[in-house]
Amino acid sequence: MGSSGGFRVDKSRSRETQGTGLGLAIVKHVLLRHGGTLQIKSEAGKGSSFIVCMPKAAIAQRQPELLLN
Repeated sequence: MGSSGGFRVDKSRSRETQGTGLGLAIVKHVLLRHGGTLQIKSEAGKGSSFIVCMPKAAIAQRQPELLLN
């Protein structure tokens, strides 16, 4: 885990072993339903960063124990 709190994909999962492409589509629908946002920063040859923001109310309604107050 890096200092940004992110993570790196296992080296065995690379462009050669592509996934189904459903991940971001699923994230998009969840965020739209709950009023969240997604920021993507991508740098050729270095990778991508994904920042997911959810309204506090959406989290409090479903899993209040996750809130730090």
